[in-house]
Amino acid sequence: MDFYYEFFDGGALDPLWRMSWKQYLHRWGRTHWASAEAIGEDTQSLRDTIAFFVRPEPAADEVERILSSETIRWAIKHSEPQFG
Repeated sequence: MDFYYEFFDGGALDPLWRMSWKQYLHRWGRTHWASAEAIGEDTQSLRDTIAFFVRPEPAADEVERILSSETIRWAIKHSEPQFG
């Protein structure tokens, strides 16, 4: 039986997780993945990724609310699996 563990460097990721989605999109929102509309295909866009992992699954208007008012940490805490 094999066991696999994922480790994250908190020093490197904590600043990212503290960012709001607004800050993230301001810095990196010009990429196609970050700016594309949701098409309902797993992780084809940021909006699809949030809708796919956040529980309970948010509607399109709720995804936009998350992007305008929540942090990346909030999204991770409300996702299943957390580091999907």
